[in-house]
Amino acid sequence: MSEIKGSFGAESEQVFEGRPYRIWSLEALSGVNPDWNRLPYTIQVFLESMLRREDGMTITASDIANLARWPDGAPRPIAFYPARVLLQDFTGVPVIVDLTALRDVVAERGGDPSVVTRSGGLGY
Repeated sequence: MSEIKGSFGAESEQVFEGRPYRIWSLEALSGVNPDWNRLPYTIQVFLESMLRREDGMTITASDIANLARWPDGAPRPIAFYPARVLLQDFTGVPVIVDLTALRDVVAERGGDPSVVTRSGGLGY
């Protein structure tokens, strides 16, 4: 295992079958919340995502600590960057319907609906 990195020491490297892999352990949040493993699974997914993307600006150590104290952490939008998107349908029809509906809502509220399908248009 190599040197542990990040504000909480959550990032490390594991070697499996000769290949190195970076991992982020939620156990590193034990100092913030000893019961981190009792948090709802979705909160754990958000925390893991935030640990991976901590940059000191968009996602700070304080953002991570606040969410780790859920539900007592400061209410604030969660910076979540999904690693993959799972769809319930192989045809892609539900995604197109969702994007179309989202474009309609953006237009109704006076926004530019083209940002919905433009790469990076939603802040990802």
